[in-house]
Amino acid sequence: VEEMNLRSLANLREREDPPDGCNNLPVLIDSIDLRFPDVGMCRALVMQPLGVSLQRLLVADISSDVFVRLVRDVVGAIGAAREAELCHRDISVKNIIGVGRNGLLNRLQDVDHFVLIDWGLATSIEEADVGGWIGTVPFMPRHVLERWAEMRRDLVLNDLESFSYVMIYCLFGE
Repeated sequence: VEEMNLRSLANLREREDPPDGCNNLPVLIDSIDLRFPDVGMCRALVMQPLGVSLQRLLVADISSDVFVRLVRDVVGAIGAAREAELCHRDISVKNIIGVGRNGLLNRLQDVDHFVLIDWGLATSIEEADVGGWIGTVPFMPRHVLERWAEMRRDLVLNDLESFSYVMIYCLFGE
């Protein structure tokens, strides 16, 4: 994702009246240029360390209070991204991190809040390519899979639909 897009997420926190969900977005610390042998120069975004992926935490059943917290936090992050006119485009159990109280996190019950991470495929809603969608296949919106190249879409609804599949996965597994 362009650094400018992530900076627009960071700017939401600095508003006098930040929108709900800002605490469920990653904190951008810095950006650096790295040289990779096969690719050349790439820009890397340095984010604040967080916690454990939802995928790793789902070794036991999810309680109703943790599930409600998950829904509240991720929908809040999607809403805050919408406020910054961004669409995540890769919502999955690997891209949701549980953050524990005082840095301690061994199980779902220890999660204080969830953060939506990996904004590498995010795009500006205004500049989005209407002919395609990127993401993790098990969590892609159904209509995207059915009509990949010819669909008309509402980007925010697609992020929410992807998250609904994450919720189903949390409740029922694969």
